[in-house]
Amino acid sequence: MPNPSTHLLLLYDQFSNPTKNDSKENFEYALLGSVSPDLRVITKSDREDYHYFDLNSGVKGDGMSGFIKNTIDFNGLIKTNIYTNNFIKGYFSHLIADENWTVDVFRKIFMDKNIFPDFDEALFLDRALQIYLDIQISKQSIDIYSYLSQVDIDLIFLPHNITKKTLNDWITFLSDLNSKYGSNPWNRLNFMAQRLSKSHNSDKILTLCDDFMADITKGINNLLDRLPEITLENYITNTKNDINMMFKEYKYD
Repeated sequence: MPNPSTHLLLLYDQFSNPTKNDSKENFEYALLGSVSPDLRVITKSDREDYHYFDLNSGVKGDGMSGFIKNTIDFNGLIKTNIYTNNFIKGYFSHLIADENWTVDVFRKIFMDKNIFPDFDEALFLDRALQIYLDIQISKQSIDIYSYLSQVDIDLIFLPHNITKKTLNDWITFLSDLNSKYGSNPWNRLNFMAQRLSKSHNSDKILTLCDDFMADITKGINNLLDRLPEITLENYITNTKNDINMMFKEYKYD
């Protein structure tokens, strides 16, 4: 699934494009929402507790449906104020982006044995493509993470499974993550490979990572050559369109 930077930047375009319906006012609350489903990293909870989506069998739309079903008085919550409304729409943008990646990229491409017959290689290269996506859509002139610290969490009416303390801790975690890897996202690939190696009990993933990092340009070019044409372009366009439609549906009045 996309990394925090991609989630933030996909949503940033929703507000920076003057043809969209949403003004830039209070958009930092949407940006915070766009990275909040992954706070399970620090709560150590199951992924489905925040994403409401089964990675193996889930279909697009499960995440939003699950959020609505599991939220007490969702219709009242999303209309509470503009800050809460933006936060929830940002949250939904994350679910959309993850589900589009899982269904259209991971399952359709990386799990296609005609393209990637080796499972370990498919897992690793999926992560490598996620980092490449971060780099492709990055905006060097924008410190996208700085917007998160501008949020007044007390203004957001949060879902029942997210506390203000957890959200504050998550903002700090993301800021530290960006400080560590923001200047060179590829450095994070080693960490991702170590996690994959441990969770799948595969030393081969570490070897694949070493080989890839030895010549990143060659590694990413070889990967892109194996993908269907304009895979990332289609993902970005379709995801932005889906996010835009969702924003219109839940526009704050």
